[in-house]
Amino acid sequence: MAAIGVTLLSVAAIGCSKSAAPAAAAQPTTTPAAAPTVSPTPAPQQSAVVVPPIDFETLIAVLPNAPAGWTRGRPKGNQGTEISTAEAIYELGDSLIHVEVVDTSFRPVYLAPLRFAMVPGFSERSSGRYTKAAPVGGSPGFERWDEDAKSAEVTMVVANRIVVSAKGRNVDNTNATRALVTAVDQKKLKDIK
Repeated sequence: MAAIGVTLLSVAAIGCSKSAAPAAAAQPTTTPAAAPTVSPTPAPQQSAVVVPPIDFETLIAVLPNAPAGWTRGRPKGNQGTEISTAEAIYELGDSLIHVEVVDTSFRPVYLAPLRFAMVPGFSERSSGRYTKAAPVGGSPGFERWDEDAKSAEVTMVVANRIVVSAKGRNVDNTNATRALVTAVDQKKLKDIK
């Protein structure tokens, strides 16, 4: 179809211009290269090793107990063909922290959006807000704070596979949010096969 379009444009240009024939004769004739085809489905990345997700019950087992004064809601889990998740909500008065553990099964589509904020030295800030790279217990991670919204987020990636994230609302700083992420047993997560 592209070759037909190029041919029609060439014929139209020659027909509209009186000097097109001599100019065309002076220029070497070349056949236009075929346009590259684009597959609607991206090719799988050859370097990525994808594994089946672990059982969500295993992830529930690594959710931390409630810190002193806090209560933990009933943990929930979910498992699909690509990922598995476990989550719990921790409350203290008006403060709430949602902790989620996700097995990405090494799928880049789930890990790529987090990578930029975990680069050592990454930092961005504005009035009352910041996001910065902040490792957690030896694992890469980041921390986000919004003073006006009184919201905090701390995320780490364990063994390039498991994402542990805590998002706090109505919190005074990132301390309680970070403490819950830190309390997740990284050794257990690293040992999961």
